[in-house]
Amino acid sequence: MREINKKTGEPFTLDELVTRAKRKIKSSYKAMNPEKKKIAEGLIENGAFLYVHLYELQEAINDEGTTIEYQNGKNQFGTKQNPDISTYNAFLKQYKEIIKQLTDLLPENEDISDNDELRAFLKKGKPR
Repeated sequence: MREINKKTGEPFTLDELVTRAKRKIKSSYKAMNPEKKKIAEGLIENGAFLYVHLYELQEAINDEGTTIEYQNGKNQFGTKQNPDISTYNAFLKQYKEIIKQLTDLLPENEDISDNDELRAFLKKGKPR
């Protein structure tokens, strides 16, 4: 279930969720120099899109399960892997690559705050 907008009482639209995710990602990369921020804008946009859709796919997989039943014709039944899993894995791989690219654009001497576990994990290889 999508996050609810407290002002309207309705679920956020995909566009609203992507905009919120963009703000969240941008806040983690404030220390990036302005020249690199221009380069990073597309990565942030794509990262936000993937972040939102990964969440949506997780919910779909949780609701439907990892396998689904199918019927190919009159007497051919069976189960197969939920196709959302393949999409999820592809999106996750792209998302991880984008976050790695964004992290690589940060200055080397940047201090990692204790509140940013993702960046801590990416920089050090484990959470603080």
